[in-house]
Amino acid sequence: MTPEQRSVALDDGEAWFAVATDHARPFVVSAGDVRVRAVGTAFAVRRYLGRAEVTVTEGRVRVWSVAAPERFVMLSAGKQASVADVSGTAETVVANAKPAESLAWRQGEIILDGMTFGDAAAEFNRYNRRQLSVDTQLADRRIVGWFRTDDLDGFARAAAIMTGAKIERDGTDLRIVK
Repeated sequence: MTPEQRSVALDDGEAWFAVATDHARPFVVSAGDVRVRAVGTAFAVRRYLGRAEVTVTEGRVRVWSVAAPERFVMLSAGKQASVADVSGTAETVVANAKPAESLAWRQGEIILDGMTFGDAAAEFNRYNRRQLSVDTQLADRRIVGWFRTDDLDGFARAAAIMTGAKIERDGTDLRIVK
């Protein structure tokens, strides 16, 4: 925090912010090379796999990459942007937000809506000490479902049933294999 700006650095993971209006001191989130500026809004920022995903639930935010600050996007409530730096240029994808899915982590839930099994396993691994891996033959298959973030066993059972796979245990960790 400075007299000119309120700022937060998000190194990894995700955070939700409800920001009070203060035009003299904008609120800026840094997620790697991605910047999000808000004044009087509510939004979430998720940083993972070299990307930053911004979901706006109230108000508006400005999103840009330090690689191309002139290529910013303005997001309003109900919108979402995914930003990555690729070879020094910023790639930004804007879509309609799915707030229930994007913010489910705040209630200890994971909502999977067509996510690959590989990505779903990575999502569960963010919330658990026990880890889950998925056989490469199954990693690109898609899943739809609702799970508790702490229900790794339930997700593994559902994944095994949906794919005809087996669950192998390695100590406390799990592996879904074909």
